[in-house]
Amino acid sequence: MSETLIRVLPLVLGAAISPSGILLVMGILSRGGGENQRRKAFSFLVGSTVFLVIVAMVILFLIKPVVPSAVHHGKLSGVIDIVLGGLIALVVVWSAIFKRAKAKRKKRKIPYAAVGFSFMLLNTSTLVLFVAACKIVVEGRLGLPETISLFLVLIAVTLSLMAFPVMISYTMPRQSERILGPITSFMSRYGNQVARVYFLLMAAYLAVHGVLILRG
Repeated sequence: MSETLIRVLPLVLGAAISPSGILLVMGILSRGGGENQRRKAFSFLVGSTVFLVIVAMVILFLIKPVVPSAVHHGKLSGVIDIVLGGLIALVVVWSAIFKRAKAKRKKRKIPYAAVGFSFMLLNTSTLVLFVAACKIVVEGRLGLPETISLFLVLIAVTLSLMAFPVMISYTMPRQSERILGPITSFMSRYGNQVARVYFLLMAAYLAVHGVLILRG
């Protein structure tokens, strides 16, 4: 179990580096402050968590049963790694070339849990790395309790940076603005660059890992 955790940890750390997710959570917290905004940010995290749990359960109950019976499982695993690595690289290139236009949003009540769920669905770079990590876990042929425990660790690490501002706002409400201000500034300036470099490293790792599996 510990060996599998070491293998997947770089992937979920990459999944956790989501500048848009961190800035979105901080944006929710900064809209007037107070308990109401903390509840909204917490609801956003709940929605994100629910989505990752669903993804993990789909991988567990649809992919894990196939692993022992797959004749060419090794080659299939290698191909999947290469595809996932290529997809991450494509997302990074796309995000670097095309900037998303900012749409004007009308003021209305937003179900923040649904926003969090939708955000994780559309946050491709995070999702691909999370799926790659889950794939490694189910390939480890661990028992069900160990597999579920590792999935919970993956989810916790993936959401750790997004959860950090919410945790600070609850535990240290008066100091939260002073603590989170520099983080917001850094992520606004350099977050995308840091994430792209890390994502490209993970894309290269998956591609090389897949090629090595195919070559046997």
